[in-house]
Amino acid sequence: MDDKKIEIKKVAHQLFLRHGYSKVSMSDIADDLSISRPTLYKSFSSKESIFNGIALDHIQMNKEATVVRLINKKEVKDKIQCLFDIWIIEPFASVVDSENGKDLLENGATYAPEAIGQIYSEFEHQLNLVLKEYVKSTHSNHLPKLKPKDLAHILVLAVKGLKASTETLQELKRMTDGLILMAISTLQA
Repeated sequence: MDDKKIEIKKVAHQLFLRHGYSKVSMSDIADDLSISRPTLYKSFSSKESIFNGIALDHIQMNKEATVVRLINKKEVKDKIQCLFDIWIIEPFASVVDSENGKDLLENGATYAPEAIGQIYSEFEHQLNLVLKEYVKSTHSNHLPKLKPKDLAHILVLAVKGLKASTETLQELKRMTDGLILMAISTLQA
């Protein structure tokens, strides 16, 4: 990826956090970068495409973090917690305390529906891989009543609701810890 696009996304992200997505225009982004609007439009066709690019970058960073950090986890609970930390807790923590972070969290799916959908889809895929691994590694004569892919889907739907309804990182962490315990209980049933 070229350095100009990286810098545009970085500056736009800071502006979105400071002023709110709705209040930031392409002119604001160009002005902050000290470039012309036509130059900005050569890299991105709209602020929606910039926001989409930011979200897609987060997917790539989260995938890389997942590979690096998950390898050291042995227990299924630790693996699920690691995934929640990477895909949910840490991104929430990085923006929730900024002036307009809550707006980005609550409305990101409106601003970049495809990219936000991809984030949740990849999170669900990673959860499913961990849950399937656990089901295969247990030598029990009975399998969980829920298939790993269904449990992963339920966890993702639940976390979407939690992110929309919690105000603080501490509250989100408490709620996701509960989700993880419920998932482990389901697997061990």
